[in-house]
Amino acid sequence: MVRFWPKAAARQVVYSTAGNDPKQTLIARNRLEQPMRNLFTTYLVVNLMLEGIAAVTLVGAGLGLFTIAQLESGMWSMNYGFAAIAIASAIFWVWPHRSKREVVGPVLGILLAFHASVSVSFAIEGTQVPSIVVHGIMALLGIILYTRRSAWCED
Repeated sequence: MVRFWPKAAARQVVYSTAGNDPKQTLIARNRLEQPMRNLFTTYLVVNLMLEGIAAVTLVGAGLGLFTIAQLESGMWSMNYGFAAIAIASAIFWVWPHRSKREVVGPVLGILLAFHASVSVSFAIEGTQVPSIVVHGIMALLGIILYTRRSAWCED
């Protein structure tokens, strides 16, 4: 049997063989939502870890705490470290509201734009292939989560 949820009839169809039992239909709906919510949580945690490590490395190198060769662009590298802190902090801003569509959309949009832009920047530079791949994967996951957010977010 095909069921449409009243609030989101145009966005989601829940398949259930439970007949008219709302409890079974809700269980079927939760099976669809939970993997996407877990992926979003994982996305935020991975973003925090990656950008947090990048921030510590870039800011620490700018202060001379690490043995990374400083070029003329050392101060710009340090500035990017502080920008990475801002991007890494997304998890703290969204965490209490991580299942609300009006919050998830803008956060995913910002993270998607950031990771896509940084991936393109590293691709143009051409020597940091791991960074290209990691930011490219994060951008791709951002696209998937953004386009599928209506399946797991509350209105």
